[in-house]
Amino acid sequence: MSSSRNGSTVSLSAVVREVVAHHGAGATIEQAEQYIKTNHPKLKYKRQSLSPALWNARRMVGAPTPVAVTHTVMGIPVATEEVSAVVEEEVPKAGLVTTQSLQTGLAAPITSHEGRKYLRKITSCVDGSSIDVDVYDVLEAFEVTCPAQAHALKKLLVPGGRGKGDALADLVGAKAAINRAIQLQARRDEVK
Repeated sequence: MSSSRNGSTVSLSAVVREVVAHHGAGATIEQAEQYIKTNHPKLKYKRQSLSPALWNARRMVGAPTPVAVTHTVMGIPVATEEVSAVVEEEVPKAGLVTTQSLQTGLAAPITSHEGRKYLRKITSCVDGSSIDVDVYDVLEAFEVTCPAQAHALKKLLVPGGRGKGDALADLVGAKAAINRAIQLQARRDEVK
């Protein structure tokens, strides 16, 4: 999911960041498609990849990300209007999306839900500053767009520590995901 511009490769993630810079944090999928058609006509991508790329680009600039009312939002349980006032106060502490956060379009921050167990402090090799990141920040930073590669990397970064099997099971799963990533890359290379 990349194109060549001036001899360099441009990823979908990078182009969507351009879209957000151009149209602002409220950029729509339609605006992204038009921007790509105009500015990166050779970029090959799937329309279903735009939504998560747009969500990540918004998140990277600190913008609110819209949340739909469903049973879960990106794996986070959603509290509905039926939640009592007492529970409504406790819901944000558990990392759930409340009716109030749905109205403002903000999901609970990672530090207040189960995703916080994946936060890791990384120290800069340049200036020694540090920042808390999760695996999705790392995947974004390295512009990993292949879902099989992302799946393998998640398993490799925390083998046996995700509560979904032991280290050996995660390593075997990562190997299977890498094999699938190889198949997907071979198919992408055939299309070029």
